[in-house]
Amino acid sequence: VGALVVACALLTRWIKLSLHQLVAALAGVVLLARAPVVGTALLALLPALGWSRVALERHRWSEVLVGTAVGALAGFVLRHVA
Repeated sequence: VGALVVACALLTRWIKLSLHQLVAALAGVVLLARAPVVGTALLALLPALGWSRVALERHRWSEVLVGTAVGALAGFVLRHVA
């Protein structure tokens, strides 16, 4: 988690990641192993969450997509390393 916070802080210099998307993607990927129904539901809600971040003008689509990718990658690493 500490490495993820540092990575986000470094990336923020160039792009404002959607941390909402990042955390939801991370949790969804991790939960797929422990609670598949909950993990799948959370991942299915990612498009609606992304749309809301853009509609509220908090982020651009590129920021939402990068946040989702970073979160999913972190979840994958966490699932397979821990």
